[in-house]
Formats: sequence, structure tokens, C-alpha cells
Amino acid sequence: MKTTIILSGFLVFSMAAKSQILDPSKVLLDYNGPDASASSDASPNWGNGYGANNVAFIAALRKQVLPVELISFSGKKSGQVNILSWKTAFEINNSRFEVLRSEDAKSFSLLSFVLGKGNSSVSSSYNFIDQNPLPGTNYYRLRQVDFNGKESLSAVVVIETGLNSTELTVFSAWGTGLVKGSVYTPVNSAATIHVLDVSGRELGSLSLNLQKGDNGFSIPVNLQSGIYILSLRSPSVAVRKKFIQ
Repeated sequence: MKTTIILSGFLVFSMAAKSQILDPSKVLLDYNGPDASASSDASPNWGNGYGANNVAFIAALRKQVLPVELISFSGKKSGQVNILSWKTAFEINNSRFEVLRSEDAKSFSLLSFVLGKGNSSVSSSYNFIDQNPLPGTNYYRLRQVDFNGKESLSAVVVIETGLNSTELTVFSAWGTGLVKGSVYTPVNSAATIHVLDVSGRELGSLSLNLQKGDNGFSIPVNLQSGIYILSLRSPSVAVRKKFIQ
């Protein structure tokens, strides 16, 4: 009968064969071991390193197979850190995964690395925690490096950290009927600022579109002497600051 061998999405070899079986663990041994040679074995298995037909198979395998098949690569924000997760279907000669990060999706720099499994015919899962993500948008990708220096890049994963570095400053203008201040934000975002008394009662508010950098604001509200709270809320952060009028 005609047997077609497909490995990791690649059409590796197609030929007439009898009772041929693909053994992933033996394929790994063949891929990294000496060349396959002819054998008198009446029913050789694919990937056992023997059999005249196997010589061509192993040669094709070494040309076509990827060192690592990446099943998934994802990321999420968790509190003040970003968590990256990825999974491989198998690994051949896999030295490591280099975790790359960028703030503009163009220029990536090395953040850290995670050691690979070397050779594995089973699925493997990995995680990496970015303890100090960039403010705003973080772009991540993996660079897989095998033992002989060959490398490949993954797709890009994007994680929004939001306004976690927002700074709120208040300088109330006495007698003007205004509460003035400024907001520094590392990203563009819609936000609402509320003026509250110590009991939480709202006395005034302002909705605005914050631009990356410093943003000045003025909220019309008449305040008596006392302690008040300025509260900023956006889809991703809440900042509160007390001030004295």
C-alpha cells in the first residue's frame, strides 16, 4: 500500500511500504544519531534507524522537520505583573526560549530566557512572569534557539498594562471656584475625575480623554475649608488622593 508520512504539518515522505509505523521516540534517536543504514529486517519501523527505505526517510526528516512545534503562545496581565504561557508538541535539539519584549512592536530586546527540554516527543508547557512590565502596551515574542545555533521567532503577543503608573497631582485654587490639578499617564485613556468629601459624597466631576504624558485639568466646584478626596477612574485603574482646601 502507499504510505504518506506527515510530521508537524510537513509532508516529509511518501512511498510504497509494508506495515511501516512511525515511532516518535525512535525518530528523535534517528534525527540526532548516526545515519540510518540498510537492514535485512523484513518489516522495519519508521524511525528505528534500520531498513533500506528508512535511509531516505531520515534524510528527508533532517531537512524538513522543525526543531520545535509551538502549539500555543499567550499572555495576560495579573495584578502588577504579566504572565506568558506557551506549549510545545515536541522538541528536537531545543536549547532555550528567549523572551523578547518591545514597546513599539518594532524593536525587541532580550528580557530573559527559559531552558528547553532538549529532545522530547511529548507536549511540554512553559511559563514566564515579567515582574516589571513596561507602562502601557507590552509586545512579547519568543525566539527559539537550538543547540547548533539555529533560531526561529514566534508570533507577537500583546498585553495592555493600563494606567498602572498614573500620577495624580492636586493644587486647589482658593476662592476661584475651581479644583485644579494634573495627571501623568504613560498611555492614552478615557478617564473620569471626581471631587469627594470625606464621607464619599460627590461634589464635582470631570470626564476627559487623557493623552500620554502630563494632562492639566480644572473642575468647577466651590469648597469650604477642609479635607477632600480627588478620585480618578479609567477602565484599567483607580487612583485616589487626599488634599486640603
